Amino acid sequence: MSPHFDQIVDSFQDLFEGRSDAQGTWDGGSVRAPVGFDLFAGHLTGKTCFGVYPLLDDSTVKWGCSDIDVDDLDAARNLQTAFFLKGVVSYVEKTRRGYHVWVFADDWVPAWIMRRAFLAAHQVVKLPAKEVNPKQEVSSGLGNYVRLPYPNGYNSLPSERMMLGADDGPLGLEEFLEHAFQNRTPMESLYPLAQMFQPPRRKAELPAPMPA
Repeated sequence: MSPHFDQIVDSFQDLFEGRSDAQGTWDGGSVRAPVGFDLFAGHLTGKTCFGVYPLLDDSTVKWGCSDIDVDDLDAARNLQTAFFLKGVVSYVEKTRRGYHVWVFADDWVPAWIMRRAFLAAHQVVKLPAKEVNPKQEVSSGLGNYVRLPYPNGYNSLPSERMMLGADDGPLGLEEFLEHAFQNRTPMESLYPLAQMFQPPRRKAELPAPMPA
């Protein structure tokens, strides 16, 4: 491959970096194997499409992703707007059943900050947070993985699992990478949003009935 392709793979790997010792398979399994340049290159050329585990053993992540598993683009855009109003740039990905909303940090951040920033954005737009990654705030095992966008994206624009532009049309791989790198979010912008999250109130327990 060309040096230009290597640069694309490096950028893609840097943006979606996660655990380097395990990968999620395309059909829903898990493999304990190194995750590096060759695997990311294989994904972008359609040879070895895979998913990344975001949460490291030190409980940090480099990105967050909310899965909206219904065909409701307005819901995804509303969530994107909630992030935008707090100075956080996000990206909407068209998936097989619905949409993903992604946020990329400019460095590793505590998982609880990323997760609660997403949960707060969901609360702002009153959209149930059914599947927010990372799903854990503290590392315990591998956690959950997310399938990456742009399978075979270097060779052709996929019909699904690609980012959408402002016009709701497909965003090319290189255009997405350039924009995403210029708009990665610092922890200083994620933290205030995370602080807005309001944990659900627990239902008050009723006192036990008096014995007869």
